Amino acid sequence: MRSITLYILLITFGVAAGVQAQVNFSVYEDSLARVAPSILNAKTDSEKEAANKIFLKTIKRALEHEDSYAHPFKTLETIAILEPADGKFRLFNWNRPLNNGTYKYYCIVQTAPSRKRASKLYIFESIEEKLPQPEMTTLNIKNWYGALYYKIIPVKSKGKRVYTLLGWDGSNRLTTKKIVDVLHFPDVGAPKFGLPIFEIDDQLKSRIIFEYRNMAVMSVKYYPAVKRIIVDHLSAPDASLKGNPQFMAPDGSYDAYRFKKGKWHLEKDYNAKNDKSITGEKYNKPKEIK
Repeated sequence: MRSITLYILLITFGVAAGVQAQVNFSVYEDSLARVAPSILNAKTDSEKEAANKIFLKTIKRALEHEDSYAHPFKTLETIAILEPADGKFRLFNWNRPLNNGTYKYYCIVQTAPSRKRASKLYIFESIEEKLPQPEMTTLNIKNWYGALYYKIIPVKSKGKRVYTLLGWDGSNRLTTKKIVDVLHFPDVGAPKFGLPIFEIDDQLKSRIIFEYRNMAVMSVKYYPAVKRIIVDHLSAPDASLKGNPQFMAPDGSYDAYRFKKGKWHLEKDYNAKNDKSITGEKYNKPKEIK
């Protein structure tokens, strides 16, 4: 870890010294690619945390440069980089596994530059304390729930563009979570997560959280062909265990969420088995990102 730190400090100093010249983002990227695997694979929590601090400091410095949005950072294999179809922003998203079986999550929102506005950075770090009603709350930089996102679905609600996010949360040694959330940009201030656009049993929720037993595999995926988010329906093997996440698992049936009039509406018992465009697909955990 000490040698990696020294290497990055030397590289960063060299880039800073030559800032008047054209910035070589490949140098930054090489520095980031060297330290990023340690966030996942270092032996101790303190080593992972130290690697993460170096990574955050370095990527923040890189993304603060004017032309950084055009650089793809393709070699960062353990970092998810997502961009919506409209190209308004991109997400840098990763996790830090803890030795107790839980996870910390990090997300950088970088807005795309335009003729009128420079690119902006917003850095989110998941909170450790539990939220009392996580499905009913709009979250900001101070209380982000945290997840690894794997899909962005742009939609319009009340005349504004918002972004539905599908995400994964390793939760703990007993359960895993899938999360359907919303990222939106207020007229003033930092972006926020969560918006009451999920209509479930005549109730509006700001996000949906599915929690199930750790050894199960649950699919939560958007299918453009049918314009729906299709999810495995979760159930327990016995009625007495209903609602206990440690025993919940897919039962072979499906539910769907269809976007209509600015909201995602739940369609229970969706008939997905005969649709060749959506059957036979499952979301798998990304390699080395748990």
